[in-house]
Amino acid sequence: PGDPGIRVKFARAGEVPVGEDAYYYATVSADDATFDVPGKANKGIPAGQYKVTVLVGAAGEGAGGKGPPRGGPPGAGAPSMDGKEVAIKDVTVPEGGVTDLVIPIDAK
Repeated sequence: PGDPGIRVKFARAGEVPVGEDAYYYATVSADDATFDVPGKANKGIPAGQYKVTVLVGAAGEGAGGKGPPRGGPPGAGAPSMDGKEVAIKDVTVPEGGVTDLVIPIDAK
């Protein structure tokens, strides 16, 4: 209940600086296909390189909802606890943040 079935995950590329998290999840609005990444204490995420992954499916359940979730190598599209990968994009978040990031998803 309340899970839109869409997750957007920002994972730090390379070494994670001391005191920063390795990844951040976005708050997704399925109604208008937008997302916001609040980061720690709602201050956004630190500037740097990120691998952004869009995942679909109920949280904690493998794609298709049957049986336990299965992991797989990143980028393989295998279902995980976060769902099934449908898009991956490398992005650079500048010091001032990003307000217009578009992540295209191919309909299959």
